[in-house]
Amino acid sequence: MGEGQNIRSAVGIVLRDPVLVGGTIAPIALFLAILLLPVFGVIVSLLTPLPLFYFYYSRGRPIGLVMIALATLLTGIILSMGFGLAGTALFLGYGLLAAVMAESFARRLTPEKIVGYSSAAILGFGLIVLIILSFSNGQNPWVYGRNMIKGHVQVTFELYQELTDEMQRSRVSPDRVEGTVSVTPEGQDKPAAADTGPDQASMETPGLEKLTSVFVLIFPGLIIMGVLLLVWFNFMAARIVLARKESLPAYLADLKKWKVHENLIWFAIGFGFLAILPVSPLRGIGVNGLMVLSLVYFFAGLCVVAYWFDMKTVPYFLRVLTYSLIVLQQYLGLIVIGLGLFDLWFDFRKLKKVDAGFQA
Repeated sequence: MGEGQNIRSAVGIVLRDPVLVGGTIAPIALFLAILLLPVFGVIVSLLTPLPLFYFYYSRGRPIGLVMIALATLLTGIILSMGFGLAGTALFLGYGLLAAVMAESFARRLTPEKIVGYSSAAILGFGLIVLIILSFSNGQNPWVYGRNMIKGHVQVTFELYQELTDEMQRSRVSPDRVEGTVSVTPEGQDKPAAADTGPDQASMETPGLEKLTSVFVLIFPGLIIMGVLLLVWFNFMAARIVLARKESLPAYLADLKKWKVHENLIWFAIGFGFLAILPVSPLRGIGVNGLMVLSLVYFFAGLCVVAYWFDMKTVPYFLRVLTYSLIVLQQYLGLIVIGLGLFDLWFDFRKLKKVDAGFQA
């Protein structure tokens, strides 16, 4: 009864406070940026949970829940003429992320638990949405999800083919550039380029099927990695916002000493063993597990890099340049993953065991 009264009073508070009204509208604007700005809007939309997180954390659970509900309702109304339930469900997932992350901050959980619990909530919500959509279409979740992946791969493949064909058509032969027409010795026009063969379409099909099977195999790992990156991105942004408001918990102020729990190495070994097995389901589990753990160790490697940047007082512009190269160059990314992995044995930061970072 008390909680219900708090929610009802929170509705009135939110609607009367211009700051809270702005905080409700801000995530909607961030979310819709993906429709207005082709490339930059995608990055901006990833920050959709941030305003909801801040007010949930700073003003309490009732205010936060009301703001999430109102923002989701308004988003559903705006998207009702176009994207409908899919877009609204995505926004609701962002709201769930904001709520779980705010609750985790309030309970002073460790960084890995904040990111882990928030990611688990998003993945669980996505699984529920997948189940609902699959049953509403009369299919089981596995078949429905596989068909969705195949559809996306098919669209991407067709788009690539169209772009390739357009590039080939746009090429002009040297003869036409000079304004002449090449003729054969018999005086006839030069024949067109040889056809690639009537079986070209049939030759592309096995390649498409193979590409689809690969994406189906690694799709769970890609989804988990995407969610981890989304949560990590908002976690780091939340730290910056709270630090500027002087409300960031002290134990989250410096993450350069954070390291992966030692027992996680056994999961890496186990997934590596499964990845080389000839049994397809087990190999899929191993490959996806290694993909996810590679991202975790990448985060740990970044902490090692940041720690040594501070130790050596590296200039800011060199840090930005290095981080950019790490993101853009896959070989540097692999080196960072190696730093996070081998830090377990070599202790690159020479940290004592008692303060070796936050442990789960």
